[in-house]
Amino acid sequence: MKTRLNAIKDSYEKQKLQQKLQPDQSDKLSWSPDWEHPHIQVVNDSVSYVFYQLLGQVVVNGKAELAKQVNGKLYLMVKNESEFYKAFYYDPKANPNEKIGKNTKEFDLKLFTGNLILSSLQNGQNYILDYANGHLSDSYQKKGVLAIKKMQSVKGTTSYWQQECNQVVRNCTYSSLAPSWCGGIVNIVFSATCSWPQSTCGDTYSLVDSDEGVVCEDKWFPDPPEPIDTGGGEGGNGDGGVPKSEVKYDNLLKDYPCMVKEVLNKLETNQAYAKLIQPFEEVKFPDGTTFVMQGFPNLEYDSSVQDYGASTPDGKTKYSLAHTGQVTATSSKIQFNQAAISNASQLLLQVTAIHETGHAYINYYLQMGKFSHPIDIERYSTWAINIVNFEDIAKTSAVDNNFRDHSIMLETYFDKIWGILKDINGSAYSDKEYQMAALYGLDNPGDTPTDPLINGVNLFDIYKGVLNKSYNNIKTKYGITDAEVNGFNLANLKDVSADKKLPTDCPK
Repeated sequence: MKTRLNAIKDSYEKQKLQQKLQPDQSDKLSWSPDWEHPHIQVVNDSVSYVFYQLLGQVVVNGKAELAKQVNGKLYLMVKNESEFYKAFYYDPKANPNEKIGKNTKEFDLKLFTGNLILSSLQNGQNYILDYANGHLSDSYQKKGVLAIKKMQSVKGTTSYWQQECNQVVRNCTYSSLAPSWCGGIVNIVFSATCSWPQSTCGDTYSLVDSDEGVVCEDKWFPDPPEPIDTGGGEGGNGDGGVPKSEVKYDNLLKDYPCMVKEVLNKLETNQAYAKLIQPFEEVKFPDGTTFVMQGFPNLEYDSSVQDYGASTPDGKTKYSLAHTGQVTATSSKIQFNQAAISNASQLLLQVTAIHETGHAYINYYLQMGKFSHPIDIERYSTWAINIVNFEDIAKTSAVDNNFRDHSIMLETYFDKIWGILKDINGSAYSDKEYQMAALYGLDNPGDTPTDPLINGVNLFDIYKGVLNKSYNNIKTKYGITDAEVNGFNLANLKDVSADKKLPTDCPK
């Protein structure tokens, strides 16, 4: 990650984008990104953001003074590590006549309500986004729904209606001429109405910058970011500290250290698997710099007693390998079956970890509402269609999370699953064995609901049929028969040789 962040800085400097941030009214104010404290957001597999606060420095009596930002806040926003924007958060309803005094606070983005103006530093395009209580406003998200429909009918457009590029956005920036008598701080004051700031502390202000840009009011910004601080999530504390994401292994490491060291730790060396746990991680670098992903969820790995070799009412034998459950809206707990840890092959335990972490990953993004935003249909057609359909049907009592998640894994992630297994095991197994391992459990649509009928139609049977079709398509694609799958499963579930199972002694 640090290498990629350094690459962002290098690209910024090579394109000489710094000069595009500087004011045109005065050379006493300068802006520079705070490269040491990036804020990272991951929207989906293909979209990410890095925010760097722009620090304003005002030259007073020949000395550069770090200034406090009032009525707004500026950031450098980098999308997908290549698109650079000046991001300006402000409240258009702020009182322009409010006087600046000793109790005036720096602009706060916690539970932000207001507008975000994004101005591309590379092509000059402007966008305006609307937020309410720390999230995209309902009205803006409705525009996104219109954008999806328009994009499906008119290729290459992000306009959700007849384009009206006539919304003129103005903003003026003022700076106090000297440190305030109230605390000795230099203020930078933003004004959407270009009203000259008034102060109760005896300081005077000068105009140092002004912008006037045309924004296409119907122009949708694809995969829009959340504000820097949505108000916090799980892991927060009462002293105002930063809540932290966390992947927890403590109990599993204590009871089954080999499961952590021989399965989970090996998986974490693979980049595709690392993406699955990325939303739950706190990343620390040797220099002490810390990054926390947006949302602050937790992921815990543990163990429990579950069915293993038990007979079911329909005469089948059930081998449960693990279960994933929600702890909070975005946090999950994965419990591996203790009998499986002791009896199943390492290969099945590896794919179980990938499979269950996939459940946690999908739950996180659905709960965060990331897929309520429009997705580029051209680039992510299968993924986008699945998410849109499944979000709607998941509200009915006839649909189980297993159906939703397993459909997504079969349709969009299957090759990555067996690719991860091959990456960490090499030639220890054949490609077909990796593929059969990846199939384990993906034909399970979940438990039959108590009342599967919706308006007289058994939706559960319909969705079960859809899932089975996806499952069988994979078998056909790779030339896998039912007999091969059944034989492979039994060989990796019971009477597994010691060299294929987890070792029994791993130092804690």
